Amino acid sequence: MSFIICEMDHRRPVMQTIADAEHVHAQILDRAARTATWLRSFDADPMMLLRKLRLETVGHDPLTGAPLNVVEQLNRPSPFWSRFAQSRS
Repeated sequence: MSFIICEMDHRRPVMQTIADAEHVHAQILDRAARTATWLRSFDADPMMLLRKLRLETVGHDPLTGAPLNVVEQLNRPSPFWSRFAQSRS
């Protein structure tokens, strides 16, 4: 008999407790705060801002913290939010 060992997919964290969900929520908030800090410090042409948000890695992956464009940063935690809201009710 053989066993397959699967690594946890960091994009879909396993949340079995409220504490697990709160930990992932805290990670997402931290990454959002880091991106917001960058946005507040941006001081250039508005079209350059839009370019950077979409095409450059000025954002952060919500779960790993790796560099990521902001559009993807906004899209990635969507499935998490609904599970988090369910865990809070």
